[in-house]
Amino acid sequence: MNTIEYSLIIENENEDENRLPATLQSKIDALENHCFGHIDPIEVEECFYAEKWGRVLAFSQQELIGHLILHKRTITFEGKTMIIGGAVGACVQQNMRRKGVAENMMTIGLKALAKEGCDVACLTVDPVNGQDPIKLYSKLGFVMIPREISYEDSHGRIRYDSESMFIPLGSVEKFNFIMESPVTFHYGKGYW
Repeated sequence: MNTIEYSLIIENENEDENRLPATLQSKIDALENHCFGHIDPIEVEECFYAEKWGRVLAFSQQELIGHLILHKRTITFEGKTMIIGGAVGACVQQNMRRKGVAENMMTIGLKALAKEGCDVACLTVDPVNGQDPIKLYSKLGFVMIPREISYEDSHGRIRYDSESMFIPLGSVEKFNFIMESPVTFHYGKGYW
């Protein structure tokens, strides 16, 4: 039986120390291409440009099998300042799916974001290849926001999406405020 090991890397503490080796970055790029290669590269460049705060990596027998990106930012929504975390790009090697890898990476990532003082965390769901990530994320406590969200792309244009889920981390009050407001929730610059 293969043991799966997880590694949390905080990227903004010391950039030189936390820079990933080129071989590992190459493996991450290949895994992301496998999972998200269907997404238009121009859309990725324009929308998903926010600086990473950290990442969770999963390894089996020292081979990369999973990757999750973490973000963190302070925003003001309807007069309330809050810290939101993003847990995005969960990607698991095809032959390692349905073994709890994505769930474990997400749990580690959410704990790290909570420790960093994030009030809520959010993510985007994108059903691909017959997979339904909503079921997994709902199991972890994420709830689909009942309206569109918005964000600013790299050209300063406001874009909208309707596939976002939120989870309370440090503030159930702010989570409820976001979920119950009739106002479009604005992520800020970049859709993570």
